[in-house]
Amino acid sequence: MGWLNLPEGAKVYLDIVEKHPQFAGCIQPMLEASHRRQLILMTSHLSVLECLVLPTRLHHAQLVQAYREHLFESDLVLLPITLDVIHEAVNLRALHEGLKTPDAIHLATALLFSADMVLINDIDWQRALPQKVVLLNQLLGG
Repeated sequence: MGWLNLPEGAKVYLDIVEKHPQFAGCIQPMLEASHRRQLILMTSHLSVLECLVLPTRLHHAQLVQAYREHLFESDLVLLPITLDVIHEAVNLRALHEGLKTPDAIHLATALLFSADMVLINDIDWQRALPQKVVLLNQLLGG
């Protein structure tokens, strides 16, 4: 995975980017690499809630189905929100005052499931975990 400086088989934690369709182009190569088993893409069960609420509220069945396919019928590994994740999220929120609860859950999940990289577009995550977080706009050259 030279384009991200990741070794073969690296674990990449992805926060699903439902509000930023412009990032689909930089995520697509990762989805393809995951399908070829060159890396492991993973996210929290929390992403299911975050992605499906708005299209469900708007009765946008096609978008709900598209998210369901990406979440449940792809190579994406869905990780549980365990009590250990909650304890780690508490520690992260205590250390990083501006970190929101859902973000802390995502970061705690990434840490506890040994992600090599966390891919998101939220600067607060990078402040909390600078050695692992890569911002999506960095991949786009922003």
